[in-house]
Amino acid sequence: MDVQGEGQRGEASALSAAGRCGGHRTECAVIETLLVLGASGDLAGRLPLPAIGQLLDGPEGPPALTVVGAGTKVWDEASWRERVTNAFASVKATGPKIENTVATTRYLTADVTNPDDLRRLLDACQGASCCCTRLPAGCRRPRPAYGRWTRLSSGTLPAGFIGS
Repeated sequence: MDVQGEGQRGEASALSAAGRCGGHRTECAVIETLLVLGASGDLAGRLPLPAIGQLLDGPEGPPALTVVGAGTKVWDEASWRERVTNAFASVKATGPKIENTVATTRYLTADVTNPDDLRRLLDACQGASCCCTRLPAGCRRPRPAYGRWTRLSSGTLPAGFIGS
């Protein structure tokens, strides 16, 4: 088995666990918005985006999910949708939940080291939200938190981010 495949399963499992709150869907809200920081980078296209497709394509996935991508590259909505579509296609994810996620996904250009930009990204999240970070080392601290799924509370910045 290749490393990419293992990473995708790990990412999907982490999001599923975050959405189910320890395996008990009735204990908390299902994740409605996923904020992917570093979404314009290569790693985001190879790991979390395909994993999101796998999750939505399977029985454990949330009934609907809005994906908000954020990165430093200036992309239009069509370019971002194409990236999400290609990532989902790479794991053969299909169906109404996939189509809805592609139709509702958004991309925002942002510098997450800027607290105002990060606040704007958090404000773009609706309902129960989760954050996946795929950022270069200079954009985050502490290092062990890199690449983890982080639960967001309304009005707060995730621990470990500059500006928190």
